[in-house]
Amino acid sequence: MDEDYLMGTDSDSPISEMSEEYWEYLCSSGEDDFTPEQQQTPTVDKKVVVDADVCIIGNGPAGISLSAFLAGWHPIYDGSSEHPNSKLHHRLLHNNHTPDLLYQDLSWYEDEFPELIKPNVRRTSNLLDTLARPNDGLMLNGHKNENTLKVTYNPEAAISHMVLGEGPIGGSWNTYDSEMVSVSLANGMELPGYTFADFLDPQLQNARLPSGVVKNYLQKYVEKLGLEKNFVTSTRVVSLEKVCHTQTGQEYWNVFCEGDGIKYKMSFNKIVIACGKNVIKRLQVSCFHNLSSNTSLAGLKAALDTFNKTKSLDVCCMERKTSDYDSDEECFPHNLTTLFSCRSKTKVVVIGDGISAADSVKYCLARGIEVIHVIRKNERQMRSSVIARLSPAIYPEYSAVFNLMIGRTANKNYRRFIRSTVNTIQTNDISISTPIGDVTEKFNLAVACIGRTTSGCLPLSQYQFNHNYQSTQDTSLFAIGSFAGDHFIRYLVGGALEVARTLLNPTRPGF
Repeated sequence: MDEDYLMGTDSDSPISEMSEEYWEYLCSSGEDDFTPEQQQTPTVDKKVVVDADVCIIGNGPAGISLSAFLAGWHPIYDGSSEHPNSKLHHRLLHNNHTPDLLYQDLSWYEDEFPELIKPNVRRTSNLLDTLARPNDGLMLNGHKNENTLKVTYNPEAAISHMVLGEGPIGGSWNTYDSEMVSVSLANGMELPGYTFADFLDPQLQNARLPSGVVKNYLQKYVEKLGLEKNFVTSTRVVSLEKVCHTQTGQEYWNVFCEGDGIKYKMSFNKIVIACGKNVIKRLQVSCFHNLSSNTSLAGLKAALDTFNKTKSLDVCCMERKTSDYDSDEECFPHNLTTLFSCRSKTKVVVIGDGISAADSVKYCLARGIEVIHVIRKNERQMRSSVIARLSPAIYPEYSAVFNLMIGRTANKNYRRFIRSTVNTIQTNDISISTPIGDVTEKFNLAVACIGRTTSGCLPLSQYQFNHNYQSTQDTSLFAIGSFAGDHFIRYLVGGALEVARTLLNPTRPGF
């Protein structure tokens, strides 16, 4: 299945384990902060023994993938399962005299196989995805989509590392309602060395799975590959500090952490930011109630349940990962059928135009709940959005909502305001700015589905990362996952592979 339709910068982008605001949080503790304003690296006289060579901040799919590669699990192409593109098959077999993708020169791929390159997907991510899912676009026509890669274990090539995560292994996949179903198929969310076919029934490879299953898979993956010793959970990174030894010139990073109420410091030679987007975008309007902390499906359930019982106003901010799918995303989870039923007279305002907003719209309409849909984009912009690129054959429920959003179809319980924004929210009134003027509507429940963000005190404009995910200002700093623009598991694995290639071959960057 071709997932070009999932690419883009929609506010609901998947695999969102962390956010730009994370850097504001990372760098909020004062003089130990690592910020662009630092003119020189602090020096120390005492020789330091680092805790590990590499620190990976973020324990979602990106951090897990990189941990596997650094632990010695290497993808190889030996031709035993031949890729359907014979030219690519022969090119890989005669490349560098090694089947290990971590040591092959892959610089030729982009120039020699432009027809295989997907828009907005980097070289290594594209190649790895092509080898893992060679017939992806033909799957629905009965073609097999067998992985042409093998994964071998080479512990002699392991690099010492630690993976730090504020929550359990799996990153933000732990924050979603376990019944919510991913948009991406299982085949597109598995990691090298232990597939969903290994974890579940092989027949589910082409199925959309509940996010709880994906979370369990990620945790089982770490267990099966023996990576647990590298993971430190319930650990919050408070700040980073780059330090240089005065006599030896040794440079390293101090990572200041907090876990279980204890503050401590660890030291590493290199840092990899493997975080997604984890800070919810807030609706910047004047509200009778500030938007509550309900930022998940569970929060929305509680809000609807409360309203169903009391008929009182609640303003709820619902967001989606996407993420994984952090996206994710990937997790664009969509199944809301377990929500409490609302009374038929309820009127809900849905703010946003992504998958999350579509989830809320379809849930309400299925129960006869009136919907006022506030959409910032115009119809032309909506036609190039993520939801517009979802196949109607595979995602009929989203196609139905999209048709309502662009005015192609109508529903007596659905009204839309396009090219519109929210001015204020009062006790039972919402003021909407539209192209023809301000409109005031009565409502009972407002749901802001405006995604997550990734800005903070480490501006990407000052800390640039090249196509190999390495900082152009500091070669010991890397970024992967949605923080680096790879919003889907199927592509962020390639980003992790590229960083592992650089760490294993430091004298041949970009080879």
